[in-house]
This record gives sequence, C-alpha cells and structure tokens, in this order.
Amino acid sequence: MHPDEEDCFEYKLVGVNMHSGSANAGHYWSYINTNRGVDEDDANPNWLKTSDDPWMEFNDSRVSDFQYNKLEEESFGEETSGNAYSAWSFGGSYGKSAYMLFYERRKKKGLKILVPPEKVEETKTQGINVMKDEAKSEFYKIVNYREGAENEEVSDIYAKVFEDNSSVTFENDIYSQEFFEFIK
Repeated sequence: MHPDEEDCFEYKLVGVNMHSGSANAGHYWSYINTNRGVDEDDANPNWLKTSDDPWMEFNDSRVSDFQYNKLEEESFGEETSGNAYSAWSFGGSYGKSAYMLFYERRKKKGLKILVPPEKVEETKTQGINVMKDEAKSEFYKIVNYREGAENEEVSDIYAKVFEDNSSVTFENDIYSQEFFEFIK
C-alpha cells in the first residue's frame, strides 16, 4: 500500500497472554478487555481509556474479574526460584510475565481546531463547517488527521513559548562547558 493511501490508526490494548514457568514447561492464561468490537460512536473519546474498560482473567476453567490497574504488576516477570540455569534445565519457575499483547485499532479521528470568534464568519465563507461547543463557549472545526494543523495560524502563546524555548536552547549551547572547551 502506498504511504499516502494508508490511514492513520490509534490502538487500544485488548488482551495480554501470560506465562509462568520455564521455556520447557509452564502455564498459560490471558487477561482480556471485554469491551470489544467496533466503536459504535466514532467520536467517543473514552475509546482509548483502556483502564476504564471491564477486564477478565481466563485461566483454565476459571474465569474471573480482573482489575486493569494490576496489569503492570501482574505482567512483569520475576525469577522466583533457583538460578537461570537450574530453572531452565529442571523446570523451575521464572515467575509470571506477559509474552504477547493484543491491540484493536480504529482510524484516527479528525483534529479539533479552535476558531477564534472573530474568524468564524470568514472561515464559514471558505466553505468550512464551524461548530460551537456550548458547554465551553468555543467555536471549532474538524480537520483531517493526516493534514494536521499545517495550514493553521500559530497562536500567540505558541509563538511566545517557541521563542522562549529557542532562546533557552541557544543559551544552553553557548554557555555550556563543552562550548568553552571547544573555543579554547
């Protein structure tokens, strides 16, 4: 597929396969995000919030609820007995660890670009749909993710932060010990 034809995607963790034991023998089970399938509401901002989804542990014939906030703690391997050689040779355990992750993907949504109130009419005359968020009292437009904000004006605050960052970077380079050593 040509890069220009590819869509931009965002990914959501939906499953983790686990293993305990050694390379010779062990036990396998899974943690699965049960909020699966196509996102009915494409604009749903909570789709990526994997931590808010219901998770379950599937371990042989036992299926139970699983708390996502324990996933990191449960998924990183630790050696629990013996040394590496004896664990590998004699079936000792390396604890438990994730060995395969599963993701669900969806096309990235358009970017929400704020439109200053004084530019709303001008933007509309360009054939661009301008919407209003009543709760926040702000106007916005949605632009294609691939196009991004390339054609947008830089806000005053962005310009000031960029200028300050450039100044600090320049000063750090000029007044660094390495610079003085180089000049000597």
